[in-house]
Amino acid sequence: MANTGIALTRNDTAWFRMDSAVNLMVVTGFFKFDTPIQVDAIKGALDNGFLKFDRFKQRVVDGGGMGKPRWIDDENFDVDKHIIVEDLPAPGDDATLRAAIEVRMREPLKSDRPLWEMVLFRGYGGGCALFFRVHHCIADGIALMQVLIGMCEPLDGAAREAPVSKPKRKWWFWPAIPVTGSWWLLRYLWTSNYLVARPKDSPTVFKGELSGVKKLAWAETLDLADIKATAKAGGVKINDLLMATATGALRRYSEHRGDALDGKTVRVMVPVNLRSAKAAESLGNKFALVTPTLPVDIADPKERLRVTKVRMDRLKKSTEPFATVALTNVLGLIGTKLQHKIQTFLVNKATLAMSNVPGPRKKLQFAGEPISQILFWVPVFGPTALGLSIFSYAGEVTVGVMADESQVPDPQALADAFAAEYGELRKLCRGVAGALESNAEAAPPQEGTEEAA
Repeated sequence: MANTGIALTRNDTAWFRMDSAVNLMVVTGFFKFDTPIQVDAIKGALDNGFLKFDRFKQRVVDGGGMGKPRWIDDENFDVDKHIIVEDLPAPGDDATLRAAIEVRMREPLKSDRPLWEMVLFRGYGGGCALFFRVHHCIADGIALMQVLIGMCEPLDGAAREAPVSKPKRKWWFWPAIPVTGSWWLLRYLWTSNYLVARPKDSPTVFKGELSGVKKLAWAETLDLADIKATAKAGGVKINDLLMATATGALRRYSEHRGDALDGKTVRVMVPVNLRSAKAAESLGNKFALVTPTLPVDIADPKERLRVTKVRMDRLKKSTEPFATVALTNVLGLIGTKLQHKIQTFLVNKATLAMSNVPGPRKKLQFAGEPISQILFWVPVFGPTALGLSIFSYAGEVTVGVMADESQVPDPQALADAFAAEYGELRKLCRGVAGALESNAEAAPPQEGTEEAA
């Protein structure tokens, strides 16, 4: 049978062509183990995970220009080419691991083979770390997480958790479409025009010419139960609390760099899962982006949290996710050079990317060994210098920072600012239980933000 391949979807094509000299569109992360694991055990896990999907055994052939890229079976596929073993130099601590991963992040995935690889870093403490890189055209972060978790087994022998899917629609959604369709279409068209016409984000310490050299950091883990209790005490959702914490961390870091962000507009690109339960374990890209304006110009942390809740609540009712999906599909229809110009124009209207992914609630084992920590980094594209990733695993929340060295040369300071800001919000929320929720609707929309839209 001829190896003619299968064309990438328009959405996947757009993400495939988003690679640039300074930003690679690659999802990255690692599993941390307190004990060493063996390469043969990794291969066995891959047989029951990655390698069950054709995409991990296919390479992409780009048609060039307006031609469609296609998935082609790699007739020379060899899993050994995708598993690299590297011994960390002494002392084998977090700083050593970060430095080794930073080197790997600068290297594009090889185009003559499937676009993924794993690096087993031996000598990390008394155990090891399994670092993985998967190109975004294969899968988005939610799908990749499901595939990775699917290769793991619960430590307690319990059944695996259900895949993450988008929230179910209300029972009246579909019957009401004939009535609401025209109204939603008008809102969608308005939102699309707004996304294109709105001004660029303000100049800050996070924006500027990129070097392409990535610096990484991650904060000390936070207790998920404590975060839930803090959010409940403050009358907000967990996501509202974490978004406000990130906002305060950006302000703290900027003040450290001599810019208080007063009067500045800073938007963040946040992925929204669009997968149904049926498609939760499939590959490809099934998500949208929303770009809320962070209240970085508000000095009072309690007020920042209140305004963050208002903005996130209103964003949930907007048509922005559908508009960004449509724009991404348009990018997948045009040539690479034009796509890069358009995406640069659009991405300049935001400052950073941020993801908040709920992971497994219980401890897992991979290749026969318990996983002590899981961390992801959200990829950034175009002229974006900064990405913040929040991931929960077994009752703990870890925040990862990936930044371009030219703009954020000390990402650990930003990660530490996140922990400090959470501590401040924790004290405020535990002291004013319910006050934020009762006042949330009083916040007026601000001109030039999503609320005014």
